[in-house]
Amino acid sequence: MAISRASASLRLFSTKAAAAAVTEALDLEPTTSAERGEPIGKSISTPREQSMWLLESEAEPEEPLSAHLEWLLAELDGKLGTLAGLAGDYEVDVWCTVEATNGQGQLTFTPELTARLAGLPCPFSVDLYLSDAEDDEQEDEF
Repeated sequence: MAISRASASLRLFSTKAAAAAVTEALDLEPTTSAERGEPIGKSISTPREQSMWLLESEAEPEEPLSAHLEWLLAELDGKLGTLAGLAGDYEVDVWCTVEATNGQGQLTFTPELTARLAGLPCPFSVDLYLSDAEDDEQEDEF
């Protein structure tokens, strides 16, 4: 088993409510945010169709996914009711990514972490990316 990278983010999107309202309600500074109507990027003047508020785990990318989730849950401690209240105006989710080398990997969560994740008032998803990084290195050796 070889999980090489992982990440987890709390994401909120809305076509009618501001990203700044999430910061105020949760009393958390986002990693990234943008307001509806702002340009998508410095070189793309198309206005955003929705506001966006993201809080990304500060755990190291090499840490297991469980460490990223524990970090997010610690930041949300005591705020799940407020987060649930935001769900009326925002699409809310916890989005995770995991990269596995050798085309294989395993995610294991303790019963305690699983129970805490079940208490989130939003969907939880994991995107898996399979990499042949170790296979490529072996091919280069021959």
